[in-house]
Amino acid sequence: MKCGRQVGKTTFIGGHATLHGVTNPGYGHLYVAPRGDQAKGFSRMVFDPMMRLSPILRRQIPRGKNEAWQLGTKVMRNGSYYYFKSAYHSADAIRGITVGYVYKDEMQDLVSDHQAVIDECASNWQDSRFFNSGTPKTFSNLLEMKFQRSTQAEWFIKCGHCNFWNYQDEKLIGPKGLICKRCQGDLDAKQGSWVMGNPERKDIHQGFRVTQYMNPNVMAQYWKLKEKSETYPKVQFYNEVLGLSYAEGDAVLTREDVLRACHPTRHIMPVVPAHTSGVVTAGVDYGSGNLMAKRPRGDSQRSFTVIVCGALNRHGVYEVLYLKKFKGLESDLDMQPGWISSILQNTRAKLCMADWGFGAVQNRRMINEFGWNPSRFVEVQESHGQKDFIKWNPAANRYIINRNEMFVRVIEDIKKGRIQFPTREEMEDFVTDFTSVYVELDGMRNERRYDHTFPDDTFHALGYAYLMALLDAGILSRFVIEPDSNSFY
Repeated sequence: MKCGRQVGKTTFIGGHATLHGVTNPGYGHLYVAPRGDQAKGFSRMVFDPMMRLSPILRRQIPRGKNEAWQLGTKVMRNGSYYYFKSAYHSADAIRGITVGYVYKDEMQDLVSDHQAVIDECASNWQDSRFFNSGTPKTFSNLLEMKFQRSTQAEWFIKCGHCNFWNYQDEKLIGPKGLICKRCQGDLDAKQGSWVMGNPERKDIHQGFRVTQYMNPNVMAQYWKLKEKSETYPKVQFYNEVLGLSYAEGDAVLTREDVLRACHPTRHIMPVVPAHTSGVVTAGVDYGSGNLMAKRPRGDSQRSFTVIVCGALNRHGVYEVLYLKKFKGLESDLDMQPGWISSILQNTRAKLCMADWGFGAVQNRRMINEFGWNPSRFVEVQESHGQKDFIKWNPAANRYIINRNEMFVRVIEDIKKGRIQFPTREEMEDFVTDFTSVYVELDGMRNERRYDHTFPDDTFHALGYAYLMALLDAGILSRFVIEPDSNSFY
């Protein structure tokens, strides 16, 4: 459901979740919101009152002092259970949970990289289901992308005067009430019908748009709605009232930007010659590829492990010498450490920065089984709240980087020619990893937020390799405490 504000979407989730648990004994449910106070508020102010105020539902509330009926976890007397979690900065608190129904509220503010962790909670459940809701922002936002792959059901309002079916947008706003686009007659929002844009998706992924026009409480104070149409910026009216995306968030890298950064003749080098100038650095971003566990029905996106190797030349340009996406049989995570180790040797990479989150196990094997020095093969964790661009965390034994700052640096340097790729033909398989990145306003932090519509594994791998080169060259040294820098070589 993509909705305007204050249309009852969270209340609907509460009603659906309570009823589903009561009528399906032993069923597991997970409610996820971006912030902790949102998850707690749903548990305390929505779910709990619905259960306690209903003479039928409250029979399922356990009465013993030792029974589980806390703010973050609730278990009904029939065995149905609920988790209430947040996943803005990290989805780690959700790992290990097993449920059959996943509710994502305010999905537009959930980071795309956390979606797989959330969805995996239902991967081992027969006939698992997912409910996504929120207020869309841009056309690149994940909520909008999910809606585009759904039935795209819209509530069309029928004019009682001329029988014209009206699509809900700002043109229905009249002086004293909603009006027909054709004859300007008054409209009753209750007189309408759902029309599916993609009926063939009916049994796979249903989607609905709900506007403030459909809320009787809002329409009872129509003068406020009229005032919003006159005072709100267009993007805000589209998002908040109509539940429509607005093309304000920009795709920050175009296909032309990426291809323009390609060298006309330099090809990918599986083996980098010894005379290559500059220290070769590498970056690794792990993905689960074709071996990924079950995802929501109709969602065919896959992320892949990607390695990028390159070096700063004498002009300060980072030349990508080698890059590879592990597909098909090569997506076997158990085999990848050996292949990655061979690639690092063949490309003469002296330093490597690898993703910590999904790759913690593989990184340990790189060090323990394949003998890589932990000062040369370092882990990195992306942060959404860290003020510094990059810093070394000695307790965690890894770099912590500001995700937004990394995106800004890499995007700017691709556009300004400070990063150079191999030939256009060889980059074709990697282009969408860059063009899927977009930026929009993060209303929770009042700052820009970079996200992606499709997997962006190559972007992250490049970012890690590039930052490693900048650290080695001393360009970022004044911002970071390095791990045992004397033992790099």
